[in-house]
Amino acid sequence: MKMRQIHDIIPTDDAIIHFTATGYHIMLMGLKEPLKRGTTIPITFKFKDGSSRDVMVPVVSRAYKKDVK
Repeated sequence: MKMRQIHDIIPTDDAIIHFTATGYHIMLMGLKEPLKRGTTIPITFKFKDGSSRDVMVPVVSRAYKKDVK
């Protein structure tokens, strides 16, 4: 398996995109402090049509299988 940056994910109109540790996922770069497992962080998704969606994302660790659902 090789990780690579993908600039665009183009779903069909009825698609649901799942972000997982072994599939599409988001890598946060340049953090000012470490994330703390068990907390939530805000992430804003920006779309080409100019819209955006704010979501609260739980911070989990791959080391703790019970965190990943």
